[in-house]
Amino acid sequence: GNIINTIAIYTVGNKWIGTKYGISVYNDTTWRSITKTNGLQSNLIYSIVIDSIGRKWIANGNSVSLYNDTTFTNYGYSDNLPGAGLLHLNIDKKGVIWGIGYMGSIVNYKNGKWNIFRSEMADGMLDNSSIISDNSGAIWIALIDSYYGGLYKITDNSKIMFTKKDGLSSNSVTACAIDSKGDIWYGTKDNGAGKNNGNTWVNYENVTGVAGNNVKTIAIDSQNNKWFGTWYSGLFKFDGNSWSSYTTTNGLTDNTINAIAFDKNGIVWICV
Repeated sequence: GNIINTIAIYTVGNKWIGTKYGISVYNDTTWRSITKTNGLQSNLIYSIVIDSIGRKWIANGNSVSLYNDTTFTNYGYSDNLPGAGLLHLNIDKKGVIWGIGYMGSIVNYKNGKWNIFRSEMADGMLDNSSIISDNSGAIWIALIDSYYGGLYKITDNSKIMFTKKDGLSSNSVTACAIDSKGDIWYGTKDNGAGKNNGNTWVNYENVTGVAGNNVKTIAIDSQNNKWFGTWYSGLFKFDGNSWSSYTTTNGLTDNTINAIAFDKNGIVWICV
């Protein structure tokens, strides 16, 4: 267990599952594997995103692989990527690829090249854990460090750090997601979850729904239900009014949830 790090589902239905040993692709009938022997720079897959024309952007080890279903293009340190590699990828509303990595690095890919947005060790923020883009095009980054962490918002004209002083339940922010109303949801390593509706923060601390308060990942389905994967405590669903919980007693193979995704039929895919 615990070898699956990420999952991305293309509109045609294929599931792209990133593991410590390469990528497994499932078309609802058969599985196939993609590894270094097929062109990946590394078999250690941290993040996969799929762009509007179906290309797969893959953060693997200390490189990013771009796969067009025929050939790989691999980007590394010489292409302006951080030497320690990228952990998470996201595509914003303009189609720009954003990446965050170890040691506080932030990069983006636009106009055919990778650009350093923030270098490693900048501002003392060392541990990025999640990146999303909101409806306005702003970038939100979850920073897990208990001292320098929080939610980091980047717009074309500003950079803002939100912390406990601003209303967050904790500075150890592990994940973030945006719902259909445009609210920003976040999870923490030690004090539950919360949201921001543009004006105020609402926190869900020590509630029955988020057992252990140790959120690892967040995903929001087409019905605007919020799904929280945790360390050791299973999966939790919030429909806006009540919480539901799922653990190994309900059929999960592990209570640590690494990633969550939804297919076109509304089926929840859970990576442990």
